[in-house]
This record gives sequence, structure tokens and C-alpha cells, in this order.
Amino acid sequence: MFSKYNVFRSAFVLMLIGSFVLQAKEAKGGDNNEASKKGSIEVNDILPPSIEALGNLSGGTGDRLELSATIKDNVGVASSKLYWLNIGEDRYTEKDMEEKGDDVYTTTITLPDKVGELNYYLVARDLEGNETREPLDGTYRITVIDNKPPIIEVITLPLSSTTGEDVVVKAKILDNISIDTASLKYTPIDGDQKDVVFDIDPDTSIGSATIKVAANKVGTITYYIEAKDKAGNIARSPEGTDLYKITVVDNIKPDVSLSSDNPSDVESGDVITILGDFKDNDCVKEARLMWKPLNAIDSSSDSIDFIKKSARLKIKDDFVGKFECVLVAEDKAGNKATTPPLEVKVSKRLPRGSFFITSSPEHAKVFLDERYKGETPLKISELRPWKPFKLVLKLKDFAPWEIKTFVEPGHTTEINATLKAEGEGTVFIISSPPMAKVYIDGEFVGTTPVRDIRIEAGKHNLNVVKEGYRPRTKEIFVLNGRKVYLRFNLESGAYSEVVTIKRGL
Repeated sequence: MFSKYNVFRSAFVLMLIGSFVLQAKEAKGGDNNEASKKGSIEVNDILPPSIEALGNLSGGTGDRLELSATIKDNVGVASSKLYWLNIGEDRYTEKDMEEKGDDVYTTTITLPDKVGELNYYLVARDLEGNETREPLDGTYRITVIDNKPPIIEVITLPLSSTTGEDVVVKAKILDNISIDTASLKYTPIDGDQKDVVFDIDPDTSIGSATIKVAANKVGTITYYIEAKDKAGNIARSPEGTDLYKITVVDNIKPDVSLSSDNPSDVESGDVITILGDFKDNDCVKEARLMWKPLNAIDSSSDSIDFIKKSARLKIKDDFVGKFECVLVAEDKAGNKATTPPLEVKVSKRLPRGSFFITSSPEHAKVFLDERYKGETPLKISELRPWKPFKLVLKLKDFAPWEIKTFVEPGHTTEINATLKAEGEGTVFIISSPPMAKVYIDGEFVGTTPVRDIRIEAGKHNLNVVKEGYRPRTKEIFVLNGRKVYLRFNLESGAYSEVVTIKRGL
């Protein structure tokens, strides 16, 4: 680019040459000496060099930027310099430019790690000391932009983990200006990608992020680290489309437990149920119940499958003493767990006893330890001696009857239950002649006719009396929700009686 000063310089040279030619022509016609004197005019160089510069420029933070200019002079260029004012500074820096040939002069500067604009101008001087500045007024600008991505230095790079054990990734994240965001992006086993923001220490630039590892899955977790600065430059580690990988293995043993639902007084020949439980963070492949000594259980093997979390064991008829059971569970990864021994004491079998149960009224349903056995009268045999039993009788319109008892070895225990009616019923009483007094359980309730007297269900004593007539006494049974009709003839001598029971109130 040529400045206005360079144009003026060229015009001045043309004028000077024209003046020299004109004086030479005027000298033709005189003597030779005079002509020679007029033709040898001394010419001094008063024109400065011309500068064609690149003008306004741009570059990235930290870049080495080469500035060049075409500088020409009719006599010769003695020096060329670059002056630039860095961002945030108040004093220009000077630097010499070197000739590269063909009137091209260059120099290189390093742009600051700051965004903004720095100013510069060029100054050239010829051999006669003439000097020019480009631009004549003001300065050119170099716009500095941030085009450098952040730098990610991985500090911890975990390659493996175990189920349920979270992984912490650490990295140092740097930028020439400022970090905007930094995150760890990972894909769980059989899951969707998750983003975790790095918690960065401003003093050390070191950040950390945690990868959650599932407690019940084995396989591979993939991840990468991404950082973005304020200018939008993005860095990724690892670069490209590569991924870091964490292999998750299972080394956690199953959680196992064992118990028995049988009483402590187990006898020879009993069939007992062993209960247990097992849990695993992934999956239990096999579970077996084992026992010792082997001669305690009526089995050809020393173990039994326990995958359903229960097993029934038949104790040998002639075994008396102790035996132990253990549960062994193994998961798909081969981790095994064994329960502490469950000790079972076995005593000699005693003769069985029995119950003979009757009730009033009969046909009550009998439940022994919550299990239905039949209706009264009923005999229940083959019961373990001295074992506490819960006996319950139930009959419609009667309250449940309950007792806790036991049987003796080789004996039958007789039990008679008197059931108590529950609820209320009503009584309707008439007499002939009327106006007889009525008493129920000794309490006066009115004179006949007595209508719809509500009384408690069950047995009651009824008395009907009238002066001059023979009194009448009767035992009645009232059922829940039912009505009793009674008619008394109070004539002297023999009398008749009619009793009617009607359902419902």
C-alpha cells in the first residue's frame, strides 16, 4: 500500500528532472565553458523511502506473526524498523526489519496470550537520512484472537474397577485465557452417556470427576474428557474418536444366611425344613446345602440343591446327636460364600400322644396351630409330646373358643369345650290369660304380651307368673339375630305350650 507521501515524492522527482533539462537547453548557444557550467548542477537527495505495508492484520494468541513490507528508495535504504504497542502496555517496542530481497523487509513478533488489539507502524530511512513513516498518521492494528484449545493433562487414568466401586478421574486442565467448561463424559455398562462436571481447583488447575460404577453389572465403561475455553475452542482427551476404557469385574461374594423353622427339640425320624437366603450384586449361579456328619440325613448325597432357598431334610430314624448344615453360594464370577454352621440337636423319638375333643354344641370346627383338622367330636393322633399346641374351635353364632395345651407321651388328652353364643336375639311372649308377669334370669321384663325383648344370645331362665294361676318356668336358648316366640296357657290343672323360633329380626 502506497501512502500519500510516496505519491508526493514521485511527483517531486519528476519536477526536479524537468527543471534540470530546462536549464541544459538554455545553455546551448553560449560558449562551451559556460554551457558546461550550467549543465553540471549538483542534485541532493531529499526524498524519503517509499513503504508498502500489509496494513491491518490478525493472529492467534501466542502465534509468531511475520510482518513484511516493500521498501524502496532511489538512493538506498539504510534501515527499517517496526514499532508496536502490545496489549495492555503504554510503551512501544522497537525491532529491526531484515531485507529478504526484491525490496522486501520482514520481522517476526510473538503475539501475547491476550485477546484484543495491538498497534504498529513502520519507519524507513535512506542513505541520505531521509525518513518516512507508514502510516503517516495513526497506526495499523493487529487483532489478536484466541484460537488455541485448552490443554488436558490426565493425572489418573483408571483402567479397571470392581462392581460397586466408583472411579475418580483426575486431570490438569489449562488454557491460555480461561476455561469455560470441563466435563467427563462416560457411558455406563448397558446405559446412556452421562456428563460429570470437573471440580477444578483454581490454584492448581487440577480437577476431578467421579464415574459411578453399578453394583450389579460387569463389563466395560468408556469415557473421555472434554474442555472448552471462553472463545469456544474445544479440547478432547483422548484425541479424535478414541475412548478410555475401564474394565469392571465382580469380586464381591454373595450374601448368605441360614435358619430352621423347626423347634429345638428335633427327634429321630423327623423331616425338618431348612430355610435360607442369598443375594448377590450380579447373579447367584449355584447354591447348595451341605451337612455333616453324613449319616445324620437319609440321603445318598452330602448336599442338596438350595436354589429355591429352602430344603427338607429327613433325619434318619436311628440318629441321635448333633449335625451341622452350611449353605454355599457361588455367583457367575466364581465368588463363593459360606454361612456359619447351623447346628441341629436330635433327640430320641418319644411315643406320640393325642387329643380327643368334644364341644357343646357339637359340630364345631377344630383348628390345631392354625390348621383345620375336622369337626367335633374329633380325635387328633400322632402329636409330639410336650410340644405347645394352640387349639381353636369355631361355630357359627358362637364366640371362638381357644386354649394352649400339650399331650403326654403315649396318652390321650380329653378336651370338652362349652361354646358361648355371641350377639343378641329377641323374645316374643304371650300368655292366656294375659297380663302375666315375665321374668328373664330373675329380672322382671314386663307383662304379657311381651314383644321383642332384646337379650344376649345363649341360655336363659324364663319365669311366667300370674296370681291365681300356676307359675311356669322354662330354659330357653337364644341365637344371634334370631327371634323366639313363646306361648303359655296358665289354666289350672294341665296346660299346653307352643314354642316357635323365627329367623331374623
